[in-house]
Amino acid sequence: MSPEPIAVLAVGVALGGVMLAGQRATRAEVAEPRRDVGGLRERMARLEGLLEGLRDAIAGRQVAE
Repeated sequence: MSPEPIAVLAVGVALGGVMLAGQRATRAEVAEPRRDVGGLRERMARLEGLLEGLRDAIAGRQVAE
């Protein structure tokens, strides 16, 4: 084999490696905000429950058990 095809293959493998590393880093960056949004969703649900209880207490409603 002449040096040209070897060089082309080497460049292709190197570019593939760079692309995979970039995609892996992008996935890691996207996963972190998703966890943050999930945490915020849980905190909002808790606050909504507290506000409903407060509203019911102010209105004088009895809580059904």
